[in-house]
Amino acid sequence: MSEVGFSSYGVASISIMGQVGCVYLNFCLWAISVIPAWFVIKEFGTAGDTKLQREEKEFECVR
Repeated sequence: MSEVGFSSYGVASISIMGQVGCVYLNFCLWAISVIPAWFVIKEFGTAGDTKLQREEKEFECVR
């Protein structure tokens, strides 16, 4: 029988990855995903159009 075994599949089935490597792999994937997420999240609320400005324009139109 091989070192890997028949009941384990995927990256965790490799002995060194199963012991410590998957933790590092998960951390690297998390770190890589933060960068594109930041490009999306940083734009929330910065459109320049605020509710106060919309209400002031609406109030001016009513006058």
